[in-house]
Amino acid sequence: MKVHLRNKDFWISWNYKQDPITFCHIRYGDEVVGMAEVTRHPKDKHVKEIARKESLARAMKNAGFDKQERETVWLQYFSRNDEQMERQLVELLKQIA
Repeated sequence: MKVHLRNKDFWISWNYKQDPITFCHIRYGDEVVGMAEVTRHPKDKHVKEIARKESLARAMKNAGFDKQERETVWLQYFSRNDEQMERQLVELLKQIA
C-alpha cells in the first residue's frame, strides 16, 4: 500500500509467518523506517484484518509518525478497498463499451 507523507511516498506491506505471526514494514525506498510484529495466541482464531491493524499501529509508532501522519495513513488504509473496487468498475465499464 502506497502512502504519501512528508512529500515522500512510503510503502506499507504485510508478511505472514505461519498463522499466528503478522509482520508490517513501512519503507521509504529501500530503507525500513518502521517495522512491527504481532503474534496471536495459538488458540485464538487468526483474523488477518485485526492482525494488520495491530501491526500497522505498532509500525507507525516505531517509525515515529505524528498524530496527523497516523491519521492520514488510517484514512488511506480504510479507503483502500473503495479504490480497488473503483478500478475494477472502470475496467468492467471499459470492457462493456
